[in-house]
Amino acid sequence: MIQRAYIWVAGPPGAGKTTLGERLLRAHETRIVVAARFRAEAEPAQSQVDERGDEDTRRMLAAGACSTLLVRYPKGEEGHGADAFWSRLEDYSEAILFEGAVPAVESDLVIYVMRPLLRRGSLLRKTTISTRRAIDAAVELFAGTVIYEQVRKGMHAEAARRRAAGTPFPPEVRWSLRAPHEQLAKAELVVIAIRGEHERAAAERTATEIARLREDEHIWRCIREPTVSPRRASVFIANLSDPRDAAFKKVAARVGTVIRRIADEPRSSDW
Repeated sequence: MIQRAYIWVAGPPGAGKTTLGERLLRAHETRIVVAARFRAEAEPAQSQVDERGDEDTRRMLAAGACSTLLVRYPKGEEGHGADAFWSRLEDYSEAILFEGAVPAVESDLVIYVMRPLLRRGSLLRKTTISTRRAIDAAVELFAGTVIYEQVRKGMHAEAARRRAAGTPFPPEVRWSLRAPHEQLAKAELVVIAIRGEHERAAAERTATEIARLREDEHIWRCIREPTVSPRRASVFIANLSDPRDAAFKKVAARVGTVIRRIADEPRSSDW
């Protein structure tokens, strides 16, 4: 049985995912790690493993990956991309470093890489939902049941009663993550990649907003992923071009801990 750590590196284009992957591979050069890159494209019509790779997979190989795989898949077909990957995975490894779309596997560590937000930038989008729309959405939970009509009429009657009494239900406020950061809620570890000390103040503001996502119960309830722990994600501000960067060393140590833990932990699905 092969026991591997599954480490997923996500983030928007140009954030520094491949650079982080290179640094992690070099930091754990004694480990046997496969690097897999998933890339959504308009073509091909079906998922396939590209033997030629691309510039990013070649960078991973040069950084110490025992092998690399580039999976091209049609946009919106992430699951099929995962099928193509698993059908071609042959090499033994202690860990797989995934970059791009999350494969159909429960990751042991999800790392989200991003650049600092601009001064007026925000991770969140606020939407106000009318009482009628909110009730209709709630009633849909009972669709197909014998009490559906009863619940629908009852909730709308209560809303009408409160309006007549001058105490209407307040509009419902919902929050969502702005593009391109929709995957941030999955992260257990966030790396804010800076390119110099002139970006640190913006990175610190970004870190504060990331902390707010889970500290505010209503916001977190709106954006959270069902399988993600509600505890705060670890956030590091790191200059990935600096080999002495202290924050990156902490990120590398966390990854090393995960790899070592999985090596001693049975996982029945890996063969």
